[in-house]
Amino acid sequence: MNVYSQKEIVPSGSFVVEKSTPKILKAFLGTCVGLALYDPVARIGGLYHILIAKPAGSSGDDPLLYASTGLPMFLEELYGRGARKENLHAIVAGGALVGTVNLQDLNLDIGGNTVDTVNSFLTGHGITIEYSETGGYFSCVLSFNLGSWEYFVEPIGQRPINADKPATANPITIEQSISRVRPIPQIALKVIRMIHSNKFDMDSIAKEIKQDQVLGAKIIKLSNSAYISPKREIQSIDQGLVILGEKNILMLTLSVFTELYFQDSEQGYSLCKGGLYHHALGTAFIADFLAQLTGMFAPGLAYTAGLLHDIGKTVLDQFVANEYPLFYRNMRISEKPVHFIEKEIFGITHTEAGEKLARQWSLPLSLSEVITYHHHPEQASQYSELCCLIHLADVIMTKFRAAYELEHIDTEKIALRLNTINLQMEDLPKIVAQIPWNRLDTGMAVFSSL
Repeated sequence: MNVYSQKEIVPSGSFVVEKSTPKILKAFLGTCVGLALYDPVARIGGLYHILIAKPAGSSGDDPLLYASTGLPMFLEELYGRGARKENLHAIVAGGALVGTVNLQDLNLDIGGNTVDTVNSFLTGHGITIEYSETGGYFSCVLSFNLGSWEYFVEPIGQRPINADKPATANPITIEQSISRVRPIPQIALKVIRMIHSNKFDMDSIAKEIKQDQVLGAKIIKLSNSAYISPKREIQSIDQGLVILGEKNILMLTLSVFTELYFQDSEQGYSLCKGGLYHHALGTAFIADFLAQLTGMFAPGLAYTAGLLHDIGKTVLDQFVANEYPLFYRNMRISEKPVHFIEKEIFGITHTEAGEKLARQWSLPLSLSEVITYHHHPEQASQYSELCCLIHLADVIMTKFRAAYELEHIDTEKIALRLNTINLQMEDLPKIVAQIPWNRLDTGMAVFSSL
């Protein structure tokens, strides 16, 4: 594949169709399915990133999210650009179970249902499936070259390096790293405590924001972004504070200071630059949505918990980077949840490291328990329901936004955890469909660029 070709990532719920051009389209796929179609005679091709098989219940406002409604639109666009059915070739990828597999995954099989819908559609329209690599237990990236019609399906995160290098990290070194982590800024702690107590003193927060040049500049930038879309240009912090509103100010303040702790690299857990922070942001946005859906928690608390749930990875990230071959090999071969592999290689898990950070920062018990027990919500003493909600947000982010970080999540008890927050297993496809993915992606892009 030509390394000098332009690259474009196709987000879920969207497609790109173009005339033959030196451009590589990429779709990062977990449970989602990627479909590339091309007509080598008309020199037309495209890539469609499909979230789920079909709308559930009354959902379905965006037809491109679903195979059942988006595939006809994708085909119509290709035909409208000159492609002919008899010349079309198809490449299908994705639909993985992602991580450890259990009966609940197999029964629900969201990815498998999407693959079946895609295959049935292609067969019904007489379109030749040239290549198919679907299912499995690991996220992948489908790359499709619009200039040469070459395609590659590769595991996400695979690196051509020696996988037999022994580990050298140890808990003592990691403990030293934890003790050296910078303290969380007082303004961030103040916001966290306000959210936890549900008592807001925005005048006090506004005063501190005005004294922080970096945060003040980001307030103005966010106020003028596509995420907010103001009717007039915002030029001052005071104007920005008014137009953003209480919720966005709190979200931005926490997000800005959380980013300081995440490594902006493509090593360690991250599968792309800033992958850990992107995953944290996405989980936070989904947790906010789930809190509103269930009505069990204040969205601000859920957002904060989602943002901080993997903070322990900021400590281990450097060690994962050093031992990536061994870490990646174990993830690929054993398919164990990530905390098992961390324990085997480093002697400590990211949740244990996070618990130490939470104690060091004197975080409220609600956030400390989420950081410690988001993989095992039943073990939390007081906030198991919140831990279940963040666990679900983490699972959804990992399965449907697979491009950001390397992680396997054990979902064996997902049905029990859904029940804990008054949801059912059969509700999951509908929940995924209801998430405002476009708004989520826009918010993540804006917050990450501030």
